[in-house]
Amino acid sequence: MFNTQMIDALVASSGCQKQRALAMFNRASGVALGLLGWVDPITLNNEHYRYIEVEACLNTDRVRGTVDDFTVYNPDDEPVKDVFETELNAQAQTKVLKEYPISRQMNIMRNLLTAMAEKLGMTHETSPELNELREMSGYINEILENNASRKEHFATSPDYNYISVEDNEAEYEATLDGGLHEVYGSRTTSLIQGV
Repeated sequence: MFNTQMIDALVASSGCQKQRALAMFNRASGVALGLLGWVDPITLNNEHYRYIEVEACLNTDRVRGTVDDFTVYNPDDEPVKDVFETELNAQAQTKVLKEYPISRQMNIMRNLLTAMAEKLGMTHETSPELNELREMSGYINEILENNASRKEHFATSPDYNYISVEDNEAEYEATLDGGLHEVYGSRTTSLIQGV
C-alpha cells in the first residue's frame, strides 16, 4: 500500500521553478509552436520562426495563442482540460485492435464472404473472384494450422520457455500494479496528433 501523503509531498516538492525561456511562433501564421530553454535568439532560425522571451517551467508549461496574443500556462492547472479527438481515436483503435486484431477482422470477413457465396450458389465459373477468395482462404488456413503446430511445439519443448500472449500481458500488467498512475490517474495532455 502506498503512503499517499509521502507521494503528495514528493510531487509538491518537485514543483518546477520558472526560468528564462523562449516562446516559439510560426513566422508566417504567428501561431504558437512551443517553448524552448533560453538561448540567444540570434543563434536560432529566425527566417521561419519568431521568438519572445518569457518566464516558464519547461517541464510542464505550454504556450498557446498567436505571437500578438499568447499565454504561457500549465495544463494541469487549467480548469478545463484539453482532450484531443486524435487521442480518443487512438484509444478506441487500441481497444478495437486488442479485441479484434486486423488478422481476426479479415478472417471474419473472409468467412462471411465464403458463406454468402455458398448461400447464393456462386461458383468459380460465375465469379472468378470467388476462386481467388478460396485460394486465399486455403493459404491462410494452412498458415494458421502451421502456426498452431509451432506454438504447441514451443510450448511443450523443454528447450524453450514459451510465453503466450496472455502470459506476456499478465506479466506486463503486474509491472504496472501499484504505480503512480493508479494514485493520480493518467495525464490528460497528449502529443498524439493526426491518428
